[in-house]
Amino acid sequence: MPKQSARAFRSPPALPLDPDDLTLAIEAELAALAEIDADYAEEFQLLEHGAGPAHVNQHRAKQIEALHQHDREPHVQRLAKLHQQRMALAIYPVRRTLH
Repeated sequence: MPKQSARAFRSPPALPLDPDDLTLAIEAELAALAEIDADYAEEFQLLEHGAGPAHVNQHRAKQIEALHQHDREPHVQRLAKLHQQRMALAIYPVRRTLH
């Protein structure tokens, strides 16, 4: 089973205000999604090449797909929030002042 399904998802840090930090956070979420997708692609490939009754393989494929979506969901939601933050910063940039 893919590594992510065994790991508890930690709550993400607050949304970054710095555009560079925002870019790094987006890249981290995209990398996490890519790793999840690669792990599940491997699971599907193993299932596809495995022997067993078709109805058992179909049931297992549905289980794997449900776990795949479950593991992706927090990262997809975080990406949506990061995108909203990026759009907000584009419209209302944070201006730093020195005191």
